[in-house]
Amino acid sequence: MAAPRKKPTKKVAQDKEEAPDRIVSKAEQAALDQLILQAMLRYKGEDLELKSKQKELMHLATMAQEYLSSFIVIGYSLQGERAIVTHIPTAKDESALIDLLRSTLIDLANERP
Repeated sequence: MAAPRKKPTKKVAQDKEEAPDRIVSKAEQAALDQLILQAMLRYKGEDLELKSKQKELMHLATMAQEYLSSFIVIGYSLQGERAIVTHIPTAKDESALIDLLRSTLIDLANERP
């Protein structure tokens, strides 16, 4: 019976810098890691900003509910972003608000020169 043959082993580079088939150098990898970190921080910051804006709109809705049974507030923020706040508790209120909105828009269109 013949002795089993040993499989040839390849010498593995200990330092990735020595590996000839490395696509990204350590400096490039560090720069990529930094860019990914910056993107994540920017995303988290935008997420916190969005939650803050939503909280402010909810505060506006709460204040309006003290005076109005149902409403639609349509406008733009100071940064030019669309803002829509609604409180429509029943289907009857929804129908009434849609009719009011339709007639208001028609009146506004007719008043333009």
